[in-house]
Amino acid sequence: MDFVTETWRHAAASAAGAALVLAIATAGAARRPRLERGLCLALAATALASFANFGELRHQTDRGFVHRWEHFHYHLGSKYFPELGYDGLYVASLAAQHASHPGLAMGRRLRDLRTNRSTRAGDASAHRREVRARFTPERWQSFVADHAAFAESGGERFLGGVRSDHGYNPTPAFTFVARLATAHAPVGPRASLALALVDPLLLGLAFVFVFRSFGLRVGCLALAVVGLGFGWRYNYLGALLRLDWLAAVLVGVSLLARGRAGAAGALVGYAAAVRLFPLLFALGPALLAVRAWRRGERPAWARRFFTGLALALGLALVAGSLAGRGPGAWLEFAERIALHQATWASTRVGLETAVRHGPAALAAGFAGAPPERPGQAEAARVNGERWPIRALLAAAMLALFALAVRRATPAQASALGVAAIWALTPAGAYYWILLAVAPLAGDCLLACGVLLLAAALYAHQALHSAVEWNAFRYALLSWGIGLVLVAWLARWVWRGAAPPAGGAQPIRDA
Repeated sequence: MDFVTETWRHAAASAAGAALVLAIATAGAARRPRLERGLCLALAATALASFANFGELRHQTDRGFVHRWEHFHYHLGSKYFPELGYDGLYVASLAAQHASHPGLAMGRRLRDLRTNRSTRAGDASAHRREVRARFTPERWQSFVADHAAFAESGGERFLGGVRSDHGYNPTPAFTFVARLATAHAPVGPRASLALALVDPLLLGLAFVFVFRSFGLRVGCLALAVVGLGFGWRYNYLGALLRLDWLAAVLVGVSLLARGRAGAAGALVGYAAAVRLFPLLFALGPALLAVRAWRRGERPAWARRFFTGLALALGLALVAGSLAGRGPGAWLEFAERIALHQATWASTRVGLETAVRHGPAALAAGFAGAPPERPGQAEAARVNGERWPIRALLAAAMLALFALAVRRATPAQASALGVAAIWALTPAGAYYWILLAVAPLAGDCLLACGVLLLAAALYAHQALHSAVEWNAFRYALLSWGIGLVLVAWLARWVWRGAAPPAGGAQPIRDA
């Protein structure tokens, strides 16, 4: 299956999914439960087929279930975090390749993870020696052996490509969790397959909670967003702990809907500890709690939820300090993530991207002139100049979010947090799989909008597959998600909250 055919199949699947969502809403309104159930199952089957790329998975440089590119970063990056930190992976890769496979071409360039700039491989010799000196002889032999598995399976093309990426960037808390699995696991087909299966198993478990808590309709809508949306697709299926945070949030909101507020808070805290932005899923419950406290109430659910959240974050802070580089790892991470966010990327999605590519840039794109890739200085200048516009739009979105939360249950308020994430964080496109949490608020509108948007963007990608269109497509995705969120929140404000779905019950106990 060539790329264009594959993309057209995803466009057709997303369009069919949107039609099924509309049909499900119509059948539900007409009180035809058997028809609704059949449509939901058809939607779930379409989503699962699309998420598995219709049985033919492909990644950056190879095919198959195991995402070797991701395992290079996350297996080596976590296992050797005490020595590599956030700056050493690529230069250590050069040194290890020279030790085990000197016959392979080294590649002319790599990304300097201290600056996030592409540099000549020869200019990194001093840094390479400094990183090599961090290893004991035994640890270096282990690293060379693990790295050799990637050299043998991927070859020159893989190593040259992977060293041009943006390095290993997770939190120290994530590193602690990953090292529980990778610290004693040598790189190889069996270990990589076992590690790659963790994410699907976690997602499967998460959807068991979603279906039990919210019922068939809501569960299938969430599954449709996972499998049929644009920007995340199946890209991280077969990776190493790339979707643990999503599973934690889905289970957390499900437990919150059933009154298990303490465990829900802990799970949202875990997701925040390993990926930061999921902390905004606690913003809606926080607004509900503040509103209750201002009325003189002391809701027990809020006390349990935020106690669980605080405990999880506290444990994560300690765990990250035990990941191999001490408490200073958190400062190193803060410096690394600040540099990473300052580096322009065409695939970021959110309000910042929407403002950077305003109506004029979109109009030019529709006319056939996609945005050019700006330099770092130009991107920083545009962001600075348009900061007041971004602040105004963010305030408007957060105000609409706050109005919607006023009518929500705690679980619904947490799910509404996807709007705050769009307004406040420039997350990578692949993280927008987080929109799967939104249907847990109990509404078909957002899922339908996301799938229609995906169908249009897949069709554009099939018609214009050149890479220079990426900035235009992800700008459209940013604007599209923003408009869908505005319509979704406005519906909540205008019509009021949907009733809790499935077995979920509102928890407003004092």
